[in-house]
Amino acid sequence: MYTAFSQDPDRSWRLGLFAGIINYQGDLQPSSFDFERSHIKLSTWVRKNLTDKLSLKAGIGQGTLAAADKYNRDYLQPRNLSFKTKIQEAFVSLDFTLFDLTNYKISPFVSGDIIMFHFNPFSYDEKGNKIQLQPLSTEGQGLADYPDRKVYKLTQMALGFGGGLRFAVNDNITLSIDASQRKTFTDYIDDVSKSFVDQGKLLAAKGQKAVDMAYREMKYSIAHHIQTTENKEVHLPRWIGITILD
Repeated sequence: MYTAFSQDPDRSWRLGLFAGIINYQGDLQPSSFDFERSHIKLSTWVRKNLTDKLSLKAGIGQGTLAAADKYNRDYLQPRNLSFKTKIQEAFVSLDFTLFDLTNYKISPFVSGDIIMFHFNPFSYDEKGNKIQLQPLSTEGQGLADYPDRKVYKLTQMALGFGGGLRFAVNDNITLSIDASQRKTFTDYIDDVSKSFVDQGKLLAAKGQKAVDMAYREMKYSIAHHIQTTENKEVHLPRWIGITILD
């Protein structure tokens, strides 16, 4: 991420704008960052200097996450699952700059965030229709036969952390290069977490569309499905980009 902001240590609030790219790591995309399948992320915030080195930031942002088994590990590609979701978030952050940029031209910095975010994964059926996945309980969430699988909430909390370098361009503007990451506490951003469930039970509870979206590959047995879906990945949205702060 590239950031420009006023280095004046006054305590007034400043407005910031961000444009960059966001990426996802999870069950459908094991790689830590994939530029080819990244999406735009936009944010805006207000920032207040607490000291010459420490600042408080509060803001909102939006991006898109998406992944598909066709780009996944070879043995998972026949599963043929995919998802896409908008991510809308509100956050509060603390930034710590190691050196005072009124005296230095460059300094490393670190940041920590508390985030509330909203997501709603969807995919497309074989006719190209957009299908919201959470109401279908594709892994038996909320079904009486699977009491340990609760319906996941679409609004969740997350923690963020990042760091990089800030450069003093002039007395009023700095430029920063940084990387940032979110640690979520849900395994369902992509609607994939545990094992496949009994088709008959899912059909009775949620209908044919739920079965169709849960079982999207045709070549392998249900046993293969259960085996491959048990592989769990942590969900870690990441991004880089350009930020301007007035």
